[in-house]
Amino acid sequence: MVVDKFFYVLVVVVFALIFISTNTTIKQIKKQDNPLMIVENFVLNRHDNNNTGDEIAGKKYTKYLKYEYFENVILNIKYENKYTKIATNKIKKTENILSLEDNIIFENQDIQFKTNKLKYDTNKTIAQTDDKYNAVYGGLHISGEKLYVDIKQKIIKSNKITMTQGD
Repeated sequence: MVVDKFFYVLVVVVFALIFISTNTTIKQIKKQDNPLMIVENFVLNRHDNNNTGDEIAGKKYTKYLKYEYFENVILNIKYENKYTKIATNKIKKTENILSLEDNIIFENQDIQFKTNKLKYDTNKTIAQTDDKYNAVYGGLHISGEKLYVDIKQKIIKSNKITMTQGD
């Protein structure tokens, strides 16, 4: 009799664990962000009526429901007939915010800098990094941390900078 009760309890526990495990697995699958589109070796162009335009070229583009992901890219942004060029290994684009990582080179007519992490707001034309950077601005070689560049307002701010006169 005790063996029968033990057997029934064991069967109930095993089935309960199987259903709980399956349910957890289904939740994990639902949480995964599946790509809607994947393109390799791409060039994308966008032109607006307000004299702006973007061109982005790279090795891999992945479109998700809430964001886009780019790998090994060169991005050219035109704003008021001035171009900003950004080259990097990774970009995650969520609405108008670009989150860049790894070997970032940012160049426009006013400043050129290199860093490893950068946030760029395409609407406000503001680039920010909390990481270390190296820059060239008006013949000066600058290195520091926490760089802030506002292209519209022509404002550049930084912390802990070191400047040297260069060629």
